[in-house]
Amino acid sequence: MGTFKQLVSWLMAILVSVLVLSACQRTTPTPSPSPTPDPLAPSWWEKLPHFIYDVWPAPDGFVLVSKERTTRRAPNSLVTLKEDELVLPEGDSNLNEYIQFYVNDTLIPVEIYKGTRILEGKGILDVSGVLPSEELGRYTATIRVIQLPPHPVLEYSWEFDVLDEEPSLPGLPEGFRFVRPLPDSVITQRAYREGRLTPSRYRSGVADLRNGVCVGVLPHKIVEPGEFLEGDVFHKYHFVTLNGEPPRQGADISGATEPYRVNLYDDNGEVIASYVGPSSFKCWYVDLAPGQHEVLVEINKASGETIQYAWQFTIVPDE
Repeated sequence: MGTFKQLVSWLMAILVSVLVLSACQRTTPTPSPSPTPDPLAPSWWEKLPHFIYDVWPAPDGFVLVSKERTTRRAPNSLVTLKEDELVLPEGDSNLNEYIQFYVNDTLIPVEIYKGTRILEGKGILDVSGVLPSEELGRYTATIRVIQLPPHPVLEYSWEFDVLDEEPSLPGLPEGFRFVRPLPDSVITQRAYREGRLTPSRYRSGVADLRNGVCVGVLPHKIVEPGEFLEGDVFHKYHFVTLNGEPPRQGADISGATEPYRVNLYDDNGEVIASYVGPSSFKCWYVDLAPGQHEVLVEINKASGETIQYAWQFTIVPDE
């Protein structure tokens, strides 16, 4: 009996030790830290459905047109689809039977090209066409992919605006579209260095306006009847002075023009002028110290008419 009692006591001691040890090791769980909020809101392309790489125009974006000209535009890439996310016929099937593009519920003729996304090495389907943009206003675009049964039809819709490209900045003479920085504005050095300051509807998609004094023009207001330009209108407008000094040799002045052939017509439908456009800009890229600055630019027409515009702006130190 004594041995049995000793054994029971020994087992009880072990059990108590285990319970005490477990109690000592047990701690209050530390809650997982909440994920740090992304300081940048998700970009619109990050919200696209799984089968789409890109769309144009951007959701809630815009296209600029002018009623005073007729532009012969090549088809634009409207939607880029992820081929490996779609179940479509293989081979040389007519993909237009399966991929459709609508604007305001009207089917738009498109061309579909197969390609490869270089950075990822994955197949893409590029859907290209010409947007109907004769009327200004809000449009709804829809891409519809009819997959092979029993896979579901995929669809995505977004809205964009068609806007008049005529300038609305007050005080600009005819032919000028925008200037940067804006007239009589007060800006920080950081704002001047960054690609801001100019409302987005006045900027070409290829415009780099950072750290520069810039001017944009409307070529159809500059080109005159009888001019058939092989290229753009860069030679027709230029910077005269910045703070009273003309550009020195080697000054960093450059720009870009949208690469479309534009024809101007008379009332009878005859082509009376042509150029590359429809918009053009150039910038004088220069570091500017805090203080007031004044810029003078001019347009030179073939008829000999010169149109000048001067404006001022003030740069203040960063806070």
